[in-house]
Amino acid sequence: MSNNKKWSIAAVLIVLGCSVGVALLTKNSPKQQNNDQPVPAQIANRSNSDKPVTAPKVQRTIASEWQWQELGADDESNLDHDRESSMPFTRQSVHDALQEVRVDENGDIVLDHLALVSLDEALERIYNLLDGESLLELQNIIESALPGKVGQQTALLVGNYKGFLDAKDEFSQIHRDSAVNTNQSVGSLSNDQALYKELQDLREIHLGSDASNKLFKISNANAEFMFESMKLGLDNTLSDEERTKRHSELAKRHQDIVGEENN
Repeated sequence: MSNNKKWSIAAVLIVLGCSVGVALLTKNSPKQQNNDQPVPAQIANRSNSDKPVTAPKVQRTIASEWQWQELGADDESNLDHDRESSMPFTRQSVHDALQEVRVDENGDIVLDHLALVSLDEALERIYNLLDGESLLELQNIIESALPGKVGQQTALLVGNYKGFLDAKDEFSQIHRDSAVNTNQSVGSLSNDQALYKELQDLREIHLGSDASNKLFKISNANAEFMFESMKLGLDNTLSDEERTKRHSELAKRHQDIVGEENN
């Protein structure tokens, strides 16, 4: 197998196999307000004491909603300790994997890149060990510890994502075995990009269009930036100035999407 073929296949499989890109979520520090008008100390003190104290808004997460007491050993809907030990997960591991998933003011789980990272943490190492019964047990733990629609939404999402991971395995295997020996070119990268689009369609089948677009927003942006940057590097019809200009435009579009997600 030529080095060109190895790189072409490797590039595609890296994108196909990695659901999650590395992303650091940063917070903007609050701006300091400057007061140009001097205020007498007595008035300032009285004014400050009269102001209502507003408690900082607390972000709800699965960790804050999780109710350990609902997972009591006497609850027949949950695993007893003997059965739990035979499963590829524990109540603690489920909590730890999903704990950072956010819950909005309406009580709905927030579907974003952080939720995708959490899903991979929960399932990436065990999804191929889950049969129908053990998946149901996993979902029962989630719904018991998270009463109401948070638990229902999370359990459904976990089940759907497990189905997607199974389908992605089959998809990757089919295309790995049928890889064609071609030299790296703009055309071959366009074919690889079309293959990634097929993977996006597969996500929508298992997760739904809305959930898929929200969960994979950053991953899709990363993939587009990678493909288009590689195509620019191989396009001999462009001058250095044109290539630099187009790469800057790509980088800005990518950064805009990442920044929008993090705000």
